[in-house]
Amino acid sequence: MRSCLLLGARGFLGRQIEMMLRDQGIDVIGTTRVLADGDPDSWIAYEFPRDSIGNCIRDLHFDFIIMAARLARANIEAKHSPDTETCPLDDMFEELSRTTRSQVTYVSSDAVFSGTRGGYIETDEADSSEPYGSMQATAERSLSAHLSNHLIVRTSFLFDVKDVPTDSRLSRMRQALTSCTPFYADTNVYKSPVRVVDAAHEVVKRTLARQTGIVHLPGERQSVYDFFETSLEPLGLTQFREQLIARENAQPSDTSLRSVFARSTA
Repeated sequence: MRSCLLLGARGFLGRQIEMMLRDQGIDVIGTTRVLADGDPDSWIAYEFPRDSIGNCIRDLHFDFIIMAARLARANIEAKHSPDTETCPLDDMFEELSRTTRSQVTYVSSDAVFSGTRGGYIETDEADSSEPYGSMQATAERSLSAHLSNHLIVRTSFLFDVKDVPTDSRLSRMRQALTSCTPFYADTNVYKSPVRVVDAAHEVVKRTLARQTGIVHLPGERQSVYDFFETSLEPLGLTQFREQLIARENAQPSDTSLRSVFARSTA
């Protein structure tokens, strides 16, 4: 039986990826920061950047790796000393290069782009100066430098109107609207929202096909306001429409994605 090492198996995207892998008869070695009752026996505890990935997987066998964990965010939150921020990423990918020859799929995001023009394709250079986007770009470069057999998948807003409690953005909106609190959304910030189940499907499909390089998973270009406004009806919240307030962001941006490889997943 084939097996996959899935970093971030308990996350918003990771849960969907795990279910799809198992549906295809693939054993999943999931990682989570803390193991909980009910977790599969095959799961292991791993917390980046505290733990050594090499020590965690040294005695394990797997055919490929999918990184759906929030590694860039975790690296920022670790608050490393100045000029050492990239070291944990370099160390992790270098350890992987020494301990496995499996293909690595890394889930990144549109945050690597500055948002000055939108419609970014896979060959466009990452140019974000924002901390999270810069760290994602750093992770992409580190992966590329240490592991030649890799796939970088960039997504935009991931959402799930069928399971709102797991969707942090839609959960925040629903909580605000149902408590009669205004919820502000930007009309001049653009994204390419994709259902999390569609993103998971594409990640699994492209990983199993052993695609390499960079691929974008774009949905329909929408402003953040339009994204939330179109979510009102499927969430049964249209009676609260007046509480959804349109506003202009002082720093407009458009990090919407396009792909040279495939049609939109919208």
